[in-house]
Amino acid sequence: MRLIGRILAIALVLMVPLLLMVAACNLALYNTMSNERTYRDAFVDRSLLNDITPLAIPALFNASDGPLASYSGGLSMQRLIDTIGFENWNTLMSEVVSASWMQARFDQILRLFTGILKNDYTTLDESVDVESVQARLQGDSGQSLAVKFVNFAPACTAAQDDALRVFQSTSAGDYPLCKSSDEGLQAFSVSHLTGWLSVVGDQLESVSASQFFDLTTTEARGLHVILKLDEQTSYVLYLCPGAFLALIVFFTVRSFRSFSRWIGGTLLLSGIGVLVALLGIQIGLVNLFSAASRSMNESERLFTQIVVSLMRSGMGGISQSMLLQAGLMIMVGFGLFALASLIARNELVATGTTVLVTEDGQVISSTSLPTIPTETSSASRRTPVE
Repeated sequence: MRLIGRILAIALVLMVPLLLMVAACNLALYNTMSNERTYRDAFVDRSLLNDITPLAIPALFNASDGPLASYSGGLSMQRLIDTIGFENWNTLMSEVVSASWMQARFDQILRLFTGILKNDYTTLDESVDVESVQARLQGDSGQSLAVKFVNFAPACTAAQDDALRVFQSTSAGDYPLCKSSDEGLQAFSVSHLTGWLSVVGDQLESVSASQFFDLTTTEARGLHVILKLDEQTSYVLYLCPGAFLALIVFFTVRSFRSFSRWIGGTLLLSGIGVLVALLGIQIGLVNLFSAASRSMNESERLFTQIVVSLMRSGMGGISQSMLLQAGLMIMVGFGLFALASLIARNELVATGTTVLVTEDGQVISSTSLPTIPTETSSASRRTPVE
């Protein structure tokens, strides 16, 4: 029966660290998600603003479901980005989308996520202002922007110059987006791009925050429910390994020394397991960051950049929480082992047992030595000499 109890205890010892790993990860995730500081730290990062600024105008079009009306020459934002390069597009969009406009969107995002924590979704109904963006795409600002687009374009080949002349006279076919050495053709390119930018500005529509960030009220409520479920689960997950530790005590523990060794060893394994889990989470998040930028439209890519920034901000809180829990488990485990060793020494001193160590390292206790009987002889008598 005692052997069966030990086998069950060993099985439980292997299960407890796994359960404590899950519980520690869940608690760290909940503490991070429910902390408003996580969201504030994410949106304080100015690099995030620079990352999503070039995606703002394409995201507005995707959110409003209003594709650009047909414009002669087959111009499109994607074709423009491919021609001048994303870095140049980013530079020009920083002139169109002001820092104050992006800061206002950041404030909306912050209110959105903090509202989800409080079960408040009014931010999703707020509108996204587009008037300032429209003003920079039209008029003199639009013409200045068109000049910069042309200057960033590659130089025209002879064939492209010929195609540009044909397009100038007939408006048929695709407009060759390049920088011509002919002043007349270059002036026509600037005029054509100025007209295209004006149409882009006319078609920008004011959309709600829900459309712009591609997040519905139902999805926001789902996030709130997930957060609350995670809160309840974080308590339950710690009860299961606690119950298993109680079973280990029931099956095997017969003294305080035994308790210290079994429970201490289990907690040591659990602490090491939490550290391994933290390393795995960090590696997984690195892979997720690299996969987040693949094959998405502009609206999805913008929201993904925001989520990735939140995950980066939250990773610090998750790491701190898991390191604290792992350190606590390891410290208690070592403490129990040290206590068991101290109790063993005290028992030896209390019983007066002598312990000898041989040259080959074997321990010999005086209690295990054989008892050698001794003969008691009467006192010797002296015979007087006559």
